[in-house]
Amino acid sequence: MSAAVAFATDLRAAVATHARAVDIVVSPSLVNLAHVARLLADTEVCVAAQNFQRDDVGPLHGQVSLQELRQLGVRYMIVGHPELTSVYQGETEAVLARKIADCLSGRISPIVFMTDPAGASDGALARYVRGHVLQLLAPAEKEGLSLSGVVFAYEPCAPVADGAPRRVLV
Repeated sequence: MSAAVAFATDLRAAVATHARAVDIVVSPSLVNLAHVARLLADTEVCVAAQNFQRDDVGPLHGQVSLQELRQLGVRYMIVGHPELTSVYQGETEAVLARKIADCLSGRISPIVFMTDPAGASDGALARYVRGHVLQLLAPAEKEGLSLSGVVFAYEPCAPVADGAPRRVLV
């Protein structure tokens, strides 16, 4: 049994006996996604995918479409994770904005990762985040999509262990 499946099994038991006031979302690797989604299907735990191929006609080699992920019961999608926006993967702001709109039109809530530009002051950081959010949501807003399903997750660029306080004002 994989670690993801073992975690989902334990989580299933834990949420069955506790009331909750927040959404619980797990995001296993693609290899474990179908198994974890089936395991949690009749619980209040939601499943997120870590990425998708934007072409809804069908996936490219090794990629998965939103339609296929919806069929698995995926309700959330991670968008803009630093590993995919890095030079290595090269997801641009335009690609991220399009992915957010695609998720919303496909009835999947995007979890949009926000990072801070290294060394930014609080004021510069707040201006950056506001501008970044507006830019990312613009295509979805232009298409008249409801933005109520968008979730923003903050991940600092600097190591969290450095002890510096992190504040983001949106």
